[in-house]
Amino acid sequence: MQIKSKRGDEVRLYCDLEERIELSELIEISEEDRSVVVQVVDIEQDSELLLAGEKGREVVAKIRLEGIGGERRIYKAWSGWFPSTPMFIKKVKANDVLAPDDWQENFPLGRERVSGDILKISPRDFWTLNVIAGMRSDALLSALATIFCLKEYKVTVIDTTGGFIKNLDRTVKNKFKVLKLGEDFKLPFSALNRDFLAIYGWSEPFITLFESIYEKNKEIPFRELLVELSLRKDTDLFIDFLQSLGSILTIGEKEPNLEKNLIIDVSEHKGPRALLTILYYLAKPDYRYTLITNIRPLNIPDLEKLARLLVSLRKPVFLDIGVDTELSILLRYAVNLLFTGPYNRLLEDIFPLLEQEEPLLRKLSSEEFLVNGLMTKNTPLILTMIRSEDFGGSHVLF
Repeated sequence: MQIKSKRGDEVRLYCDLEERIELSELIEISEEDRSVVVQVVDIEQDSELLLAGEKGREVVAKIRLEGIGGERRIYKAWSGWFPSTPMFIKKVKANDVLAPDDWQENFPLGRERVSGDILKISPRDFWTLNVIAGMRSDALLSALATIFCLKEYKVTVIDTTGGFIKNLDRTVKNKFKVLKLGEDFKLPFSALNRDFLAIYGWSEPFITLFESIYEKNKEIPFRELLVELSLRKDTDLFIDFLQSLGSILTIGEKEPNLEKNLIIDVSEHKGPRALLTILYYLAKPDYRYTLITNIRPLNIPDLEKLARLLVSLRKPVFLDIGVDTELSILLRYAVNLLFTGPYNRLLEDIFPLLEQEEPLLRKLSSEEFLVNGLMTKNTPLILTMIRSEDFGGSHVLF
């Protein structure tokens, strides 16, 4: 393999036909104790070589990372440097450049497409907004919940579909407790907060009015608080909105004893009631991994405000948007993106938001997913979902 040309962050390499090259594969180009890591984004037949009677292929790659150091090389964002006299070109595994050190905590995310090795990342990189999209986003969400459970992390699933428990791997189903909102438990009235009200478009005067009345009347029944609000001018619509939440709110009732792993079924409570539940559990001080199934039923009027709030919480949150292009604005705020295959033309409307990932997304199979963001140092990777057989021998994963 040899360098043919470089332009900007694009590097073109020549390789023999006998040499196996795969899309998304990583290649390290070194000069002494410094290197760049490039990623294969396209493989072309070289017309010039064909005319010359030679057999070979042209590999189109993008520079992703820069490495510094000798045997214990550290990889970081590319600074613009490129070897002037490349001494060594070799393929590298994603684990070689991205995985935490052996002594650090790690999370098995999936299998590398080429080597089949399990890619391990730092779970701390999940402590932000993670958006899952694509044709099989629900399957990936279930796989993540299973691994989190096997790793003995605290997991809360907010289930808008009512069927998440059916998708869980059999090895962990009995480790989750399902609670139905409104039947098994209700939220304390204190769950109502300004962030929630602002997302649904209520202006500062209404929010301030509500807070002032609530602070003075914390122990009175919900209906009496609404009566107090009704004495103020132009509050009819605001009162109607609050009344719509009444079936899931209570004053003075103790919260149920929460299991380590929870599935909170909000399928009977669309819109504001479901979102209020999500924000309530995210506001809790314990650091649970919170997975939220299809958020379409929430009917959120200000998705950007919600996204900014979720990022600011600095908690591990996973939002499933499926293939809903109206929710694609959340991709702009995703610190980590997980996009499942297979490729479908219906998804092309959101490709302008995924310029870096788009060439690889078109090549995804039904068992694969693409990951990119903080956890991969902004290097998009194609992984294969971990199968249920892998869970049976969990020591292999961990």
